[in-house]
Amino acid sequence: MQAELYRDYKDRVVPALREKLGYKNLLQVPKVDKVVVNTCIPAHVSDLKQALEDAKKELAVITGQKPAETKAKKSISISSCAKARRSAPK
Repeated sequence: MQAELYRDYKDRVVPALREKLGYKNLLQVPKVDKVVVNTCIPAHVSDLKQALEDAKKELAVITGQKPAETKAKKSISISSCAKARRSAPK
């Protein structure tokens, strides 16, 4: 089963690009290889688990796929970023 966006791209966008850019070969038309959808949940949310589940449900509705959960490998505090910027040469 083809995704709705892929069908729309194939049926409407590809012919328009071929006409507009003058491509003779179908393989000359640019194609979308990968689409990445990210979201962020603030750490100061009162119910973090519920916020995470809500975000997962929303992403599943938007993309039509089960979202993969990944967590940040390194946390950067705002004060350390500001300090690094202050010490940077001007």
